[in-house]
Amino acid sequence: MTRTTKRSVLMIVAALAFGLLTNLNAAQTKPKADTASVAGKWTISVANDQAPMSAGLALTQNGAKVTGTFTSDHTGEVPVAGEFANGTLTLSIDVHGDSGAAMHVDFTGKMKDDGTLAGTLKGPMGEMTWAATRVK
Repeated sequence: MTRTTKRSVLMIVAALAFGLLTNLNAAQTKPKADTASVAGKWTISVANDQAPMSAGLALTQNGAKVTGTFTSDHTGEVPVAGEFANGTLTLSIDVHGDSGAAMHVDFTGKMKDDGTLAGTLKGPMGEMTWAATRVK
């Protein structure tokens, strides 16, 4: 092999190694929220003007489709449905009170890199913030 050929081969190998390392680094820095699943049990805390409300959330996920139950002292156990896509969770619940009145609540939140969820909910009482942690 001539000196020029060796130099060319070394330059090609170096360029390939640099390309592989760049792709590996990009794959490792991709946000976890894009590929995470929300399936499982969660403890959710809703901030309001009086005192924070605590609730349970049990979710199953099939692709982007999310279903499950929301459980609190105020609502009992009610079904939820929505989706989880691109790190964003959207859920809706319909609660029927003892008087027969229905209440619709929409949840929107983002999965954080630490695996928790946080966002806002909108319903008849206005907009409130919520946060959820996975039950271990």
